[in-house]
Amino acid sequence: MSSPLTATERTRAMGLLRAEVERTDIAKTARHIGYSRATTSLVFNGEYKASSVHVLTKVLATLDRIACPYLGAEVEASYCQDTNTGPTPTWDPSALAQRRMCQTCVNKPSAVSTQPSAKPVLLKADKLNANKGETS
Repeated sequence: MSSPLTATERTRAMGLLRAEVERTDIAKTARHIGYSRATTSLVFNGEYKASSVHVLTKVLATLDRIACPYLGAEVEASYCQDTNTGPTPTWDPSALAQRRMCQTCVNKPSAVSTQPSAKPVLLKADKLNANKGETS
């Protein structure tokens, strides 16, 4: 079972999903992330009855990409974050050169907001689970 997403990751994934649907459409977005149109639509509209963690994790893995000027390719945002903030690779000259470039990169994690422009989304399943945990 996958670990639950943090509130920040959930918000970011929903923002990325919303942006991709607006850029293309729900069917193309569904094909791109590898889920059915129905599942993607339900998650997008906040009506997915089951846990959406698997879908949102796939959204992050597929859509959360950053153009790396050093590598000349798109990389996962988590790779960018790890390369920039991880231990300094003094044992590998190539990795060290990349790390040095990361420190002044316009895509540096601290320079790029981790929050998408979308408002935080509370899914119906989350509301139901929150209500179950409350005592009257």
